[in-house]
Amino acid sequence: MALGRADEALLSLLRENARASTAEIARRLKLSRTTVQSRIQRLEQMGVIAGYTVRVGDDFSRDRIRALIMVTVLPKQMPAVVQALRGMPELRSLQSVSGPWDLVALAIVPTIGEMDELTDRIGAVLWFSDLRGYTRITDTAQPEQVIPLLNDYAEAVISAVTDQGGDVLKLIGDGTHVRVVVNVARFDQRAQAKTMGAQ
Repeated sequence: MALGRADEALLSLLRENARASTAEIARRLKLSRTTVQSRIQRLEQMGVIAGYTVRVGDDFSRDRIRALIMVTVLPKQMPAVVQALRGMPELRSLQSVSGPWDLVALAIVPTIGEMDELTDRIGAVLWFSDLRGYTRITDTAQPEQVIPLLNDYAEAVISAVTDQGGDVLKLIGDGTHVRVVVNVARFDQRAQAKTMGAQ
């Protein structure tokens, strides 16, 4: 959808400050207030302006916990999962991606505890871990001692992950990359409950 220069300039000012008065925008664009108001209404009706938001200060944002949550979705479950995720206010964006995951969600919450609760609600966990002190161990131990240690470590991690329904994607030395698949059954049950309630 092509927009004229005046509309692009109007959108730029609204991005800068969505609470700017019509009079202020009109003054900066050198247009009448009536023209600005009619352009805003037209852009809203066209769906170009879908809503207005707030930009919080850097000091406030810096105290928040941010995380990218990778989600894998089983076939034919994507609509129900996306609908459920969009209903979570802690998720600020949801992106479809290619590769081992289907979705990437940006989550922003006040505390680590709330992030843990959010990932529990989503049912998706991405876990990277490594063996504490591994560099020191390899510097001081003989190779024949290190390999059995890595084998024992891998066995402990893999069994713990698979017991929880997860997948170990990679083992690289002492590094472990784990994925626990999203609990789509929970989303399906919510969607079915909503459908039954509407009937």
